[in-house]
Amino acid sequence: MIWAFVAVVIVSVFLAASASARVQTPQPERGDVPTVQDGKRIIRVYGTVWIDDPMQLAMQQVGTDAIRKKGGKK
Repeated sequence: MIWAFVAVVIVSVFLAASASARVQTPQPERGDVPTVQDGKRIIRVYGTVWIDDPMQLAMQQVGTDAIRKKGGKK
């Protein structure tokens, strides 16, 4: 009797594992931003305005910095 229960549990675990959805690792997104062309005038905007031709001079990596540990007890 107990062996039948163990067999049913093992079969149900294998069925549940095979039917579960596979998790895909997320891929990093690429930024598609307009860049500056040679000889193009750089527009400096002060205040709130509507820009018809946007451009980006630089791109900064945003995120967190790793915690660096200095010194400490030996």
